Amino acid sequence: MADTNIFISDLPAEIDEETLKTIFGAYGTVTYGIVFQSKGKPTSAGIIEFSSVDEATWVVQNVNGNVPQGLSSAVTVAFKKPRAEKGKAKGFGKGKGFGFGKGFDGGKFGGDRFAPYGGGDGFGGKGKGFGGKGWKGCEGGKGFGKKGW
Repeated sequence: MADTNIFISDLPAEIDEETLKTIFGAYGTVTYGIVFQSKGKPTSAGIIEFSSVDEATWVVQNVNGNVPQGLSSAVTVAFKKPRAEKGKAKGFGKGKGFGFGKGFDGGKFGGDRFAPYGGGDGFGGKGKGFGGKGWKGCEGGKGFGKKGW
């Protein structure tokens, strides 16, 4: 997916934002840059935003796996992955609950203890409990899955 934001990994641990912007500014107009310092790792990562998709695409295609001018080791460059939208994830059980059978520990947590939360079979047993009707009245068969809480 082409974007103006690129993700760079395998940067030297001591790199700062200004140095990152300067190095990648040689390949296009940098509008934003940030460095994520790694805790206890010998490398850092960063994000650079270019002013155009064409500049970002060129960098991903030509700098990935190579040593940019100003650095002494190769970097990995890829388009930044977008964050998943809230509520769009598939959930824990993909619509089928946790699937712990008839409840935790031989039914200790099953039965009537979770009846108000969607059934008497506990955590996802037979599609009930946290699955089935779901937590606090989620639509039938969805639970933590497709429709969320």
